[in-house]
Amino acid sequence: MPYETTCPKGHRLQVSDAHLGQRIQCPACNESFIVPDGSKPEAAAKAGSAGTWKPSFNVVSELNRLSLWLGRPMVAVGLILVLLSKGCDTVGKRGVDRAEAFVQKATDQFNDDWKLQQIELQNQIDDLKGRGDLKGDDQKKVDDLNRRLGELTAREAKERKVKESGEWRTLDVSARAGKTSYKINGYWRELFFVFASVVLSLGLLIVSWGAEGAERWVTLMMLVIITFSLFIGGAAWMAALR
Repeated sequence: MPYETTCPKGHRLQVSDAHLGQRIQCPACNESFIVPDGSKPEAAAKAGSAGTWKPSFNVVSELNRLSLWLGRPMVAVGLILVLLSKGCDTVGKRGVDRAEAFVQKATDQFNDDWKLQQIELQNQIDDLKGRGDLKGDDQKKVDDLNRRLGELTAREAKERKVKESGEWRTLDVSARAGKTSYKINGYWRELFFVFASVVLSLGLLIVSWGAEGAERWVTLMMLVIITFSLFIGGAAWMAALR
């Protein structure tokens, strides 16, 4: 007949009569142990009328169960939420930088295009003047180039006003709106990050209760690192940014 027993780490197993009093290995944790013999008086008393051995409340077993069904899912969910909150914050910041870069790109391209035309005309004027005294056709060429340079400067000023009241203004308004929205939503992103960090920390704490050996130390070290980053390192960074 089947008997129910538990390994030293709290995993429940079903064994047959042939296993009673024998050493077996738990398939869940690979821990080897001797199955209590149901024929012995002390084991028979635990078995009860059904003949099944049922262990009393096992702290280790309950901690392992808590770690498995609560701690580990909380660690997974907390980690995902932390990455999501920081990812949203980074994407928002990159969006603001991108909008400001469009404004900078538009103005730089405009300045470069007009500056190139002015430099070309100025170089022609300097070449003619470098030949010495200007007479006849050379003087006329210089006067014509100076006139074209003045017209070019006037057209540049006119085009700049059109850009400032049209395309550049639209880009600048979009950049400022994005920056304002990023700052307003930053409160909720930070609040979400704190919540995710708490979930992750509680999950690590619960896992450390049921863990043993290296696993326990790893979870505790992760908990220390997260706590330091949030309350010590994070405060230091915020003070530096101010």
